[in-house]
Amino acid sequence: MNLMYLQNKQPVSLVVPLEAVRGLRYQNGQWRLYVSDPDPMSVSVFRLTPQTLNAALTSVHTYSTATRISSGDGEKLWQWLLNEENVEVELVEAAGLPSMFPKVAGANPNPNLGMKGPQINQ
Repeated sequence: MNLMYLQNKQPVSLVVPLEAVRGLRYQNGQWRLYVSDPDPMSVSVFRLTPQTLNAALTSVHTYSTATRISSGDGEKLWQWLLNEENVEVELVEAAGLPSMFPKVAGANPNPNLGMKGPQINQ
């Protein structure tokens, strides 16, 4: 699968093997695609663009006049994505910062909490 998106206003193309695609989530009216990185605990998050969702709409709703892909259409959308060569997405979260860490100043995978490691007192 080839993910196409803009980063710093420059077009980027990321070729991803299908086994690296970890999941698809519908949240707050948006579809997000989760793609793993070789680094441990690294998952990039991409938002499916309206253009991608419009292209998928005819495949997901073959005999319907639906105007959007709803949360109940996840399995059909997933199958459509896995069969596409080029998918237009928007980068939401890069693999460098796992999603479990908050996006605030000073927060990173190795936060300094002012703790000292165990020491031996003689």
